[in-house]
Formats: sequence, C-alpha cells, structure tokens
Amino acid sequence: MQLGVACLVLPCRNPVYAAKQTATLDHLTGGRLIVGVGLGSKATYVSKEFEAFGVPFGKRAPMTDEYMDAMKAIWTQSHASYEGKHVSFHDAEIFPKPLQRPHPPVWVGGWTDHAAARAGRRGEGWIPGWLSPAEMARGAGIVREAAEHAGRDPDGVTIAVEKLASIARTRDEAVERALPTIQTSTTTYERDVDDIQFALDRHIFGSVDDVRRRVDEFVDAGVRHFELKLIYPTMDLLLAHMELWADEIMPHYRAPRS
Repeated sequence: MQLGVACLVLPCRNPVYAAKQTATLDHLTGGRLIVGVGLGSKATYVSKEFEAFGVPFGKRAPMTDEYMDAMKAIWTQSHASYEGKHVSFHDAEIFPKPLQRPHPPVWVGGWTDHAAARAGRRGEGWIPGWLSPAEMARGAGIVREAAEHAGRDPDGVTIAVEKLASIARTRDEAVERALPTIQTSTTTYERDVDDIQFALDRHIFGSVDDVRRRVDEFVDAGVRHFELKLIYPTMDLLLAHMELWADEIMPHYRAPRS
C-alpha cells in the first residue's frame, strides 16, 4: 500500500520546507510515498487564495518547474544547491534525505497539455482529472513525446487518473448517488462543467458492467493507476462501494498467478 498526495499546490509552498517534510513522510511510511504536485487553480472565479499566499497567479507554471527541480536537488545532494528565478540556495545541508532512492516519485497533476508535458520533462507520473479516455490517450502521447525530447525514458512515467467514482448494482442507483457531487463541481474553477453529461463521460459511474467497460477504456488509453474519489453519503455505502470494487472489479485486472 502506498500513500499519495494529489496534489500539493506547489507555488504556495516553500520548496525547501516541502522537500524536508516529504522526505520525513517518506521515512514514516517506510518508503511508500508518492508526491503529487500541481499548479493549483482557484476554488471559484472570485476566490483570492493565491493573493493570500502572495503568489502571482500567472507565474504558477515557472514557479512549479523550479520548485520541482529544487526539491529534487535537496533530496539527492548532500550539500544542495539550486539557482533559479523564484528560488535559490547554495550548499544547503538539509536532512533527512528520503528513504526512496533517488527520491520519492513526483507525479504531476493537471489536465492541460502543459501539465502532461511537465510530467514528461520532470515527473515520474501524470495524474489528471476530468479527462475522457480519448483525451487521456492524447495526453499520454504528449507525456511520451516530452520525455523523449528531454532524454528521459517515457516508460518510466506512470500514467494515472483521478476519478470520481460511484458503483452500484444498477446504473441508475450509481448515477443518482453521484449527481449531487457532480452538480456541486459545476461551480468550481477547475473545469467549466456546463452539463452533467460532460462529467459522466469523464468519470466512473454505473453498474459493475458499466464500471468495467469504463476502466477498460482508460486502460486502453494507457492508464496504469487509478485514484478513486468514491462518492458516498454514509459509511455503510462507502463499505458497499469498496466491497464491489474488491469483489467485482479488481480481480478482473489482476495478472494471473504463474
């Protein structure tokens, strides 16, 4: 079992402190940490959280790139040095170093082409939300191309997805349970969700057969890791969700034992 963070809004973090925190967490988890990072987006069109952090919204991308590189420098160098426009330090002796070598995998969040390219150039994984299987296949191609252009092994970058999920014995029951959460998401800044079908085409809702078909579509698009945001109004329904996934979905994808 691994512990993943999806995702740290990296421009709003001190990268030196974040590197120290995540290295400590890597030790506490026995080397099982995945560090998810992203630019972040406003919660709503009018929210002011980036202003509260003193972060220029339009400079999030170059800040994220530099912060990723700076954190890896701290993780991998005994006396770390990094020189950038947004962060710089020299001969910094910062411990602990991560348990994983050379460092915990860094997965890039974000559904844009720029996020996919960033994952290919700098990350060990790409974990977007709100993309359809066809859009994931296209993005996976961008990841591969960017990795090759940067002289990196594209097969070393995990293609993952973050999905809202609702599974039940019938499709109607699963969709009905998911609708309130989908409707709430229409008010966020992350994606302009102007109709319910947009979400239904991109997340994982339905009966066991529906869910298997949708997961197959993502697997065919190159996805190898699923982070599921299960939608449940009660703990009993959460357990029912998990039991259906464990009994009806996961065995379908387990490799046969030799």
